[in-house]
Amino acid sequence: MPNIEHANEFSRGSLTYGLEINPAYKEIVPKMSESEYCGLRDSIKANGQLMPILVNEDRVVLDGHHRLRVCLELGIVPKIKVLSLGGGANEIAFIIRTNLQRRHLNTFQRIEVAYLLEVVEILKAKERRMATLQKGNTPSSLGQNDPNEEKGRVIDVCARAAGVSANTYRKGREIIRLGSETLKERVTNGELTIEEAYRRLAMVEGRQEQQAFRGKVKQVSDSVRLIDGEFKDVTESEVPSKSVDFILYNYLTENSDIGDYAHLARFAARVLKPGGIVAMSVLQEDIEDAIAAIKKRAGKMKLIRIFVAICSSYDATGTTDTKEGELEIYLLYSELVDPSAIRSDFKEFLDVRAFIRQNDELSEMEIIQEYLIRHLTLEKGVVCYPRCEAASDADVAIKLGRQFLGIDRDLELLE
Repeated sequence: MPNIEHANEFSRGSLTYGLEINPAYKEIVPKMSESEYCGLRDSIKANGQLMPILVNEDRVVLDGHHRLRVCLELGIVPKIKVLSLGGGANEIAFIIRTNLQRRHLNTFQRIEVAYLLEVVEILKAKERRMATLQKGNTPSSLGQNDPNEEKGRVIDVCARAAGVSANTYRKGREIIRLGSETLKERVTNGELTIEEAYRRLAMVEGRQEQQAFRGKVKQVSDSVRLIDGEFKDVTESEVPSKSVDFILYNYLTENSDIGDYAHLARFAARVLKPGGIVAMSVLQEDIEDAIAAIKKRAGKMKLIRIFVAICSSYDATGTTDTKEGELEIYLLYSELVDPSAIRSDFKEFLDVRAFIRQNDELSEMEIIQEYLIRHLTLEKGVVCYPRCEAASDADVAIKLGRQFLGIDRDLELLE
């Protein structure tokens, strides 16, 4: 964590408020426009400070930086409320989620704030993993120390926090990570939509990747190997032909480019062993278009099964809706299915919500992953995630005695 700015003690005349500012916390707060700030100042001047400034036990401001500034300007002794959150990552997560509730944030600004949650969630995951390993437990027990903590892949957690689909979040995330300041400013100001900015970014990025991709490979352990890059650019030397038993691709969601299915089909046709299977997520309305795109690049692979899982649905605030379910649909392709690789008890429909009620140690996505890997691969088989987004992806495969191959451009976060 950055050092807290102890030197800046707020004071006005003889009043010393003794509040401290952590620059890292303050940077999380989206800046108000001049008109918004003037409106806040006029409101506090006319009606007083209605909402307290939230501070931790060390009197470091967590929420209310703008209100504090107004109080200092007007000579008002600020009202405060002390919270005990446990410090560190918990305080950062609180600040982020509090600011995501601000009504003046547009979609891209909410994604910018939610993006900061990624590091927090990854730090929490590492802390849980270390605590679990120190206790001698298996990775499957991750998360049981905090029953109130939101479960799921980092991408999905951040998307729900921002109130957008996972795909919209990913596109906004790419703009944040790789876009120029000018491009990001135009999205923030509403000159470009996230979709328009993403398409512009993808055109430039595609040309650069063709020239700069080097396929950084890291052997993390005997059973885990990571590749830094895009799966469609991975070469024979990084992933040899006929070397993978199972591919699980759950990146394709709302507004996905149908052409991505063709790229994945070509990758799968090259790297899958005889009898290997690739499972690709697809929206119900995209099934026909996806099958048509896959057919162009699938070689001898054929559609062998359609697997459907029903999960909990969430509203824009991330609240679980227990009445309605959300479908996760996977197309399963293979060139020559090895009967021994598919367990006889494999079902083409899975109600994930029932598993969650029986065992809340895993997220819904982890339950789907475990079910598919357990039923469609043999022990010590090589499981590949072309979009590896979380360390928990590897945990599931390792727990089941499989070898794991993860490919992603955020390799440093996965390690």
